Parts: sequence; structure tokens; C-alpha cells
Amino acid sequence: MPMPSLRILLVDDDDIVRAALEIRLARQAHLKTVGSVATGEEAILAAERLSPDLIILDLGLSGLSGMDTMRAIIKSLPQVRIIVLSAAQSPEQIQQAFDSGAASYVLKQSSGIDLLEAVQAVIAGPQYASPMVRRNLTGAGGGRIQLPDAPCPASNGS
Repeated sequence: MPMPSLRILLVDDDDIVRAALEIRLARQAHLKTVGSVATGEEAILAAERLSPDLIILDLGLSGLSGMDTMRAIIKSLPQVRIIVLSAAQSPEQIQQAFDSGAASYVLKQSSGIDLLEAVQAVIAGPQYASPMVRRNLTGAGGGRIQLPDAPCPASNGS
């Protein structure tokens, strides 16, 4: 029996990033992009209308911030899993995202494989931090950061 499709909403203010994500996710038979929006306000409306399983969310949105968008969506749709995909690398921002309900945090500078691993990990467990996020925090002396202890999915050497 085939795996049911995971319904994904993309939220990023950059049209090119959203288009690239759609192409990348379309290569996975079990992933289906059901919406793509540029602002936090649009994301909240789309999430309520589309009821996605997963949202890939940039923190650097114009208007309503990504962090406030995430909080609003989780408040109205607590079952939705959110992967933060952001260029923001500070330990404080990463911790704030997890504290606000993010299921995963992946840096935009990461490989596309990191994002796909994050998708698989949040399907299987509570939270996931990509290897690049973990390395970044370790190298930055992020001793007070409380990252999830979820195991990293098996990778293919990358």
C-alpha cells in the first residue's frame, strides 16, 4: 500500500525560494505542496483553509514575522508540524523557534538533503535540528540551547 501524501504549505517571501522548494519536494512521491504564500497573514489564512500536515516557514517575512506567524498557526491548528527554513543562525533565534513550537529548524545554507531529512524526521518524531544547526550551535558555544534529542535520520553520507 502506498504511503499517503504529506500535504505541505510553503511560506517564504522570496518567489524563487518557494518555486525551488516546490520543485525539490515534487521529486518525492509522498510529498504534495498544497499551497505557497509570501506573507504571515497569507500563511495563517492558507493554513486554516488548506489544513496542511506540514508547513515550511521562513522567519524573515515582511509584515507579520515568521515567529508570530508560527505562534498564530500553532494556536489555531496545534496538529500542524512546522519546519523553520531560515537564514537566521543565532542560537537565540533557533531556541526561540523551538520554544514557539517549531518541529524542526533547517538553515537555508544547508543542503537540500537536510530539508528532506527534516521532513522525514518530523513525520516520525517530535522535533529535529539539522546537522548544520547543531554544528552551528556547538561552534558558537550554544551551551544553554536546548535542542531536541531526536535522532538524526540515516543519511547517505552528506
